[in-house]
Amino acid sequence: MQQKAQSKALKQTGRKTAQKKPGVLAIALRMFVLGLLFIVFTGLILFGIQGYFQLSGRIVPGVWITDLNVSSLTRLEAAAAIEEHWNSSNITLVDSEDTTRTWSLPSNEIGLSINTLATADQAYSIGHLKAPHINLIELFLSLRNGVLLNPVPQINEETVRSHLTFLSDEVNIPPVEGEIRIENGQVFAVNGAAGRKIDYDNSIALLTADPLSIISYGFFPLIMQPWEPEIGDVTAAAAEVTAYLESDWQVRAYDPVVNEYLIWEPTAQQIGAWLQLSTTEGEYTISMDTAAYQQNLIDWAESINNNRVLDVDQALAAAETSLNTGENETLILTYLPTFWEVGAGETMTSISSQVGIPAWKILEANPSLSGTGLVRESSITIPPADINLELPVIPEKRIKISISEQHLWVYENQEIIRDYAVSTGIDKSPTLPGVFQVLMHEINAYGSRWDLYMPHFLGIYEALPGFTNGIHGLPMLSNGQRLWADVLGQPASYGCIILDLEAAEWLYEWAEDGVVVEIVR
Repeated sequence: MQQKAQSKALKQTGRKTAQKKPGVLAIALRMFVLGLLFIVFTGLILFGIQGYFQLSGRIVPGVWITDLNVSSLTRLEAAAAIEEHWNSSNITLVDSEDTTRTWSLPSNEIGLSINTLATADQAYSIGHLKAPHINLIELFLSLRNGVLLNPVPQINEETVRSHLTFLSDEVNIPPVEGEIRIENGQVFAVNGAAGRKIDYDNSIALLTADPLSIISYGFFPLIMQPWEPEIGDVTAAAAEVTAYLESDWQVRAYDPVVNEYLIWEPTAQQIGAWLQLSTTEGEYTISMDTAAYQQNLIDWAESINNNRVLDVDQALAAAETSLNTGENETLILTYLPTFWEVGAGETMTSISSQVGIPAWKILEANPSLSGTGLVRESSITIPPADINLELPVIPEKRIKISISEQHLWVYENQEIIRDYAVSTGIDKSPTLPGVFQVLMHEINAYGSRWDLYMPHFLGIYEALPGFTNGIHGLPMLSNGQRLWADVLGQPASYGCIILDLEAAEWLYEWAEDGVVVEIVR
């Protein structure tokens, strides 16, 4: 019973004891002790971890180089990983003006790379190389949150420039040079167009401004600049060439004996073959292949037949004038001497009448002959057919006289502007047919042999040395008697060509010296 009572008392005492709560101070003390123990324990762990990584020379956990985890690697191992991760990758070079044009190359080949040792050293420095407590804090933070670092880029600008230069033939788009071509006498012109080329300075400046972004994204935009053609707008030069091809460039030759114009007018195709196009300081210059066109002109001049000659030097000078000024000079064809096979019974007078040259001039060309009678030589020299044209010829004007029709026509620019009835020489003193010209003007010539005054006299040829036949008005004797007014239209004179007074005066004023006078049978 006593034991039961003691047991019961003890139970009651225990309940009272268990129900008693500990104090706040005790709880705080416990927590402090526990925290201290945790810190000490964590510190010991961190010191242990730190010691391991310090002694092993490894990067602390939680360190990343962007997307590359380099935790627990030595610096050399990290450098190798960085090399493989970045420096073996390609960089895509992109034409900033046309993103469809790209070129892929290893980044380090163009002079852009990650400095592996510097980047590995940067990663290793986390939790290393500082004061112990700083190292410990960095280790803790790295373990807890991780550390994200950027790689350290390096640029060799000389290598970048050198490699871009090497790529330039592939990257650059050369300009289209302006061009003028002449084909079959036609002008084909294409204006130049700008290309583009690498702007080295600005491209490298872009690279150096943010190399990490270029490495990270793998794109290197190449800044391009316009590449202007040396020959741009050829419109003016093409117009000049076209003007050459379309120019009225010609050499005109006039045959005063037969009243014929010969014209050398090169075609556009010929001119195109002579033109030489070259470029000087970015502009087309146009020159002429002188030898080529001169040869063509010489060939034409030599092709003129019928014993006629064109002075080549004059023709070349005229061609130059026509080309440079557009003015066309008329050259005069000349003739060469010929030979006459003398027929039976021919006299110097009959030969003179047939060839249209005064007998005395034929005799001058044949010193072995004399007189106007029978010619006994089998062959004689005939002076040139234009020997009677002693003055510069005036091609625009011409007088034609027909002995058989007893008529005179006045031509200007190949058109008849006047015509008159005339009287030519009688049989005993005939008018010589031939090609002559106005040699002199005498307002009232006097013929002492016949005691005649010849008004408005135009001397046209010497029938004999010092004796000139011509065209004039109705003659008048010294006694005042006017002759032949009633016989115009039939032979009456002693070799001259007679007009009425009004016609003679008009012709005297119109026909300057040098006008050709053609007399036909």
